[in-house]
Amino acid sequence: MIHIIGDSHVKVFSGDDRLSLDIGKPSIYDKNKNIRTYHVGDCLAYSLGERENHRYQTIKSITDKIPVTDTILFVLGEIDVRMHLVKHDNALYCVARYITGVLELLRGHNKVYLYELHPILNLNFTDRFVSNRNFGTFEEIESKRKEFNRHLHFFTNKVFSINGELDKIPEEKKINYYLDFWGLYNHLNLDFYPIVVNELALNGMI
Repeated sequence: MIHIIGDSHVKVFSGDDRLSLDIGKPSIYDKNKNIRTYHVGDCLAYSLGERENHRYQTIKSITDKIPVTDTILFVLGEIDVRMHLVKHDNALYCVARYITGVLELLRGHNKVYLYELHPILNLNFTDRFVSNRNFGTFEEIESKRKEFNRHLHFFTNKVFSINGELDKIPEEKKINYYLDFWGLYNHLNLDFYPIVVNELALNGMI
């Protein structure tokens, strides 16, 4: 069994484009009996560095019930990159807090992985696309995504990535694998679900 905990990007692991709104509970939409997803809202990776944070407490209520023999994958960081890291330029500190929080939450668990952030598509961006969902240009956000991922790999070798599979898809066809999420192409859609499940199996995670 693998337990996948994170923001709205856990959807691609459930096999359903619908997002469970029962925060912190196993999704009712999960298609694979060996994959259990938990949506924890608009949680930041940064938030895991603060025990008093309500998102930390939500995740703790999940992890406290997971057997140490099960696998856990955290899917966090995309919101940090898109909304905060261009502005504050603290990717290293953000990832350090993230790793620290994960280690505190999961003492005794050996099969814990972190998700390497996949790219968003360069669509609907103005020269500087600033809204309630973004801060910065596509190039700035993409640069911070890569920096975030580099820091993940520096701190741990337990990083799960589907970026190699995304790279195999021609640029003009990538849009077919993304979901238009409020005008922002940052979520993978159901066409990528079989690829995700296959990658989990190849990595011995299910």
